[in-house]
Amino acid sequence: KSGITGKPKDYVQPSGNKDLELFIVEGKSAKGPAVSGRDHTKQGIFPIRGKLANCFKESRAKVLANPECAAIINLVGGGYGRDFDISKVKWKKVIAFADADADGSHINTLLLRFVLLYMPGLIEAGRFYKSVPPLYGVKQGKNTMYFTSTLEYTKYIQGIFLKKYQFSDIKNRKITYNQATGIFHRNRNYVRDIEIVADTYAIDPDLLE
Repeated sequence: KSGITGKPKDYVQPSGNKDLELFIVEGKSAKGPAVSGRDHTKQGIFPIRGKLANCFKESRAKVLANPECAAIINLVGGGYGRDFDISKVKWKKVIAFADADADGSHINTLLLRFVLLYMPGLIEAGRFYKSVPPLYGVKQGKNTMYFTSTLEYTKYIQGIFLKKYQFSDIKNRKITYNQATGIFHRNRNYVRDIEIVADTYAIDPDLLE
């Protein structure tokens, strides 16, 4: 017995009972696309509202009182702590499905900490997963390339650029591929960074540049 009561809010359950997968997604905004793109016969969706308790810092009482933690314990169904029983878990996979940004990484880390301390049997049984959603997409014609890291995205854009243009410094010396990687990587958010500074200090962005 988990000792936790209450119905998880916003949970969307699968219609079937075989090879079930529970997707723990980041907020209500992610719920809609996840529900519309899921296999409704086997995939359940639970959106986390806000952030989980930090299980490495909070007491057990505070963790179990956290609505999101309590909901996850209920949904997984195997209890928690020493009483956790993997045989009672109906899910073949429990999948952390947060965004590919800093907030998403934080939520995934908090969720992993929670599972490590309260449901380690999920990991030991090979039934806890973390998704790796794409961070960037580049469309060329009918094809779209997706990238999960900023560096790989930068290198791809750089490759396209260097096939079309000669790249040299102010003294007309050819810039090597590795040098170009550093330049592209440092300046990938150039326009965004200029606009942030301009807005912060009320400076015209063209003048600032």
